[in-house]
Amino acid sequence: MTRNTDDKIKELATLFLSLNDQQQQEALSLLRTLSFAESATTNPAQKECTSA
Repeated sequence: MTRNTDDKIKELATLFLSLNDQQQQEALSLLRTLSFAESATTNPAQKECTSA
């Protein structure tokens, strides 16, 4: 990873830790939803290969 990416990850981690428990759960739920949406819409050929 680049230094800029590392800085962004540290900033995100700091922000996440500043949230209360409920906000952290909501943030994790949102990240899971975004991850699923990304995996469902990217590289359909790879998706077909892994489901076979």
